[in-house]
Amino acid sequence: MRNLFLLFPLLCCLLACRHDDSSFVLRGTLAHLGSDTLLVLNEFTAEYRLDTIVAGNGQFTYRAEIDTLTPLSLLIDGKFVYPVYADKGQESTIVGDMADLSSFRVEGGMHNEDLNRFNDSIRGMSDADSIRLFAKGFISRHPASYANLYLLQRYFVAEDSVNYQEVVDIIGQMEGSIQDLLYVQRLGKQAKAYKGSTLKYMPSFSLASQDGSIVMSSVFRRKVLLLYFWATWDKDSMERMAMFKRIYARFGKKEGFKMLGVSFDVDKKAWEEAIEKDSLMWQQALEMEGFDSDIARNFRVERLPFYFVTDAENRIHGFNQGEEELCRQIEEFLKPVKKTK
Repeated sequence: MRNLFLLFPLLCCLLACRHDDSSFVLRGTLAHLGSDTLLVLNEFTAEYRLDTIVAGNGQFTYRAEIDTLTPLSLLIDGKFVYPVYADKGQESTIVGDMADLSSFRVEGGMHNEDLNRFNDSIRGMSDADSIRLFAKGFISRHPASYANLYLLQRYFVAEDSVNYQEVVDIIGQMEGSIQDLLYVQRLGKQAKAYKGSTLKYMPSFSLASQDGSIVMSSVFRRKVLLLYFWATWDKDSMERMAMFKRIYARFGKKEGFKMLGVSFDVDKKAWEEAIEKDSLMWQQALEMEGFDSDIARNFRVERLPFYFVTDAENRIHGFNQGEEELCRQIEEFLKPVKKTK
C-alpha cells in the first residue's frame, strides 16, 4: 500500500509532463511597445482570431495547446505583423524593438530559424527587386519551410499589382503540406482565376450596412463603384485605408461615384470602432461569415484586402490596383456618366 502512495505523485508528475508536451510556449521581450496588448492571428487555416496577449513592461509568456505545426501571426501595436511558427512541445522566444522592425526574430523551432536565416541574408539589401529575387530563390531551395508563407505574402502578394502567374509558379514549388493550407489553396485558386482575367460584371448582393439598413447592389447601377473588402484583424487591409481616404476626399462628392467597404470582421464592435476611429465616411457593410459567405464566393474573394472599380455598366476592371491606376480608372469611367446627365 505504501508503494501505491509513492507511485501516486509520480503518476501526477508524468501526467503533467504529458500535458506540457502538447503545449506551445512563447516568451517575448519587446521594446518600445505602444500598446501592451498583442493579437494572435491564424491567417493561414480556418480560424482568423485566436487569442490576445497582455505584456507587462514589454515582456510576456504565451501558452497554447497546439496539435500540429501551426503558422501564427502576432499583430503588434495594431500595425506590425510578425510570424511565429508554433508546434506542440516547442518553446520559442521572440525579441524585437518597435523602433527598429528589422530587429525582430523568433528563436526556437526550425521554421522560425529558416526565417531568421532569410532575414540575416537580406540584411543590407535595399533594392526591392533583388530582395524579391532572393525570396523566390529561398522558397525554391526550402520547399518544405513554413517561412515561405510569410515570404509569399510579403514579397509577392502584398503588392499593388500582383503578378498572378508568378504566384502560381511559386506555390507550385512548395511542398504538398504547405499547398494544403487553406490560405494557400484560396490564394492559388484566386491566382489561377485572375491571371489574364477578362472583364466581368459585378454579381448582385445584399448586405447589412452600418446604419442597420440593407445595402443592395441595385443601388449602384449606372454608378462608378469602388468596392473594398477588408477586416480590422487584417494588417494589409488597415494599411490601405489611408489610400482609400485620399480617394474618397478626391472623388467622394462627385456625382456618379460611390464607395462601399465590406468588412469580414467577426467582432461587430471592433468594426464599428475602426470606422469611427479612422473617420471612414463612405458607406460600410458587414459580412460576418467572411470567406464562407455568398458574396465572398461570388466575387471570388480569397484574401484581404481585395478591391476593384466598376464602370457605370457594372463591369469589373482589374483587382488590387495601385492608387494612381485606381484614380485614373475612376476619372475615365466618370466621363461617360457626366455625358448622360
